Amino acid sequence: MSAELRKAVDSLARTAAIVHLWSKELEDNFFDIWPIQPDEVPGVFEPFLSMPTEKSFEPLITEVTSAMALVSNGTGGAGAELLRGFTGANPAMGYVSQVGHDVTRWEGAAQAAFDDIYAGPFEVPVRPNQFLCLAVLRSSLFAEAAIWKEAERSVLDLVQQAEKALYAAIEDDGSDWGFALTVIGAVAGVVSTVLSGGTTAPVVFSVISAAAGVGSAAVGETQQAPGALPGMVVAGMLDGVDTIKRAITAQETKVRDGLDDFLGALEQSAPHLVFQRSSLTERPGVLEVPA
Repeated sequence: MSAELRKAVDSLARTAAIVHLWSKELEDNFFDIWPIQPDEVPGVFEPFLSMPTEKSFEPLITEVTSAMALVSNGTGGAGAELLRGFTGANPAMGYVSQVGHDVTRWEGAAQAAFDDIYAGPFEVPVRPNQFLCLAVLRSSLFAEAAIWKEAERSVLDLVQQAEKALYAAIEDDGSDWGFALTVIGAVAGVVSTVLSGGTTAPVVFSVISAAAGVGSAAVGETQQAPGALPGMVVAGMLDGVDTIKRAITAQETKVRDGLDDFLGALEQSAPHLVFQRSSLTERPGVLEVPA
């Protein structure tokens, strides 16, 4: 939660208290029905004051990006829509395929097992699948950061507009007042990607694309006639809060569904993400180290 949002909520609560007192002094104040009392305004926004911020995801994104670099050979392994500008390669990734050049006359069961269980599967499918898994996690973190950034913007916009509308409602200048609310739009980047199965069929699943980001969408406009009462502003504010909550839930559901699909793909592809267990010491064969 940003200090700006906390400050805005406190300001709205003070304004609501002032306007409520003003309304009570009117002869026809019985027409001004407030759905909540001014001292309840902070509680309405309390859940938003503890929501994560965009910056709170940065350490996790940095950690996952570092892990991607460890298993990257610089030739990809995930679609551009999942990489979000990632570049990097670990030179050590090429050493496994070159191990045959470091020893001579390595023959026997150990050498065959190393090729079958480690050297071969390492390049396809183990390493690219591990890289793709990390890219999916990173993409989901970027989506989460974008959702909560837009959530905070939406709440701040609602708070500020509600405060302006309360002031406008007590100005007897015959002008219209109202506020238009925009909230989180669709997470646009639902894409399909593939976990390689090596010699078996690949597993296709859907994820949230980090490159898509989150947009804003207008969800309606509250436009009151001249002489409308402050209680109507508060009622519109409460409707806006409910709308933002529904929007957050909808976007979080998209990310959750994408990760559920991802986990299902992992369950089908577990043998293609880790090496088989084996023992190279049963029949080690002949190993001769070059002089």
